[in-house]
Amino acid sequence: MSQIVLIQGKIFNSLYSAKSQGKSRLERLRSAGLLDEEVEYWRNQLPLPVRPGTDFVITDDTFFPTLMMQFSYFNSLTMIHRVSSLHGGPWTEKHDDSFLKVLKDSDVNPRVLDGGAICVNAAREVIKLLDKVSSVIGMIDLNMVRFVSLHLESVPISC
Repeated sequence: MSQIVLIQGKIFNSLYSAKSQGKSRLERLRSAGLLDEEVEYWRNQLPLPVRPGTDFVITDDTFFPTLMMQFSYFNSLTMIHRVSSLHGGPWTEKHDDSFLKVLKDSDVNPRVLDGGAICVNAAREVIKLLDKVSSVIGMIDLNMVRFVSLHLESVPISC
């Protein structure tokens, strides 16, 4: 769990800090691609029964840590891929065909071109996660999960 928190710190410093705002669009998208690779590497190192995006089994002893890992992963994906939505992909008014060509010809991770879809998919996965959890746990635990999920998603920038 501590690794994903360190990655989230890198996400903030590389993409949302005041210092990062001085970078070019291409530099920020390159950073987003590298961070995406790091998050996916972290995810793939987790055991399959607790890996985000897979069907996991809820047990009493691993319930809360597993749930927090899942929320942290999807929050990280959303934070990373918001950048591509904010920096002139073909779905925004900032769209520039010449920039898109430069982007495709560069060494930027191609997943940044799918940033909007990745954000939407992460949101759907969180909804599925909450549905699954609500069918298994009690009301007090469910309210705690809702509080934590709202806190994790309270980043001021949206997709």
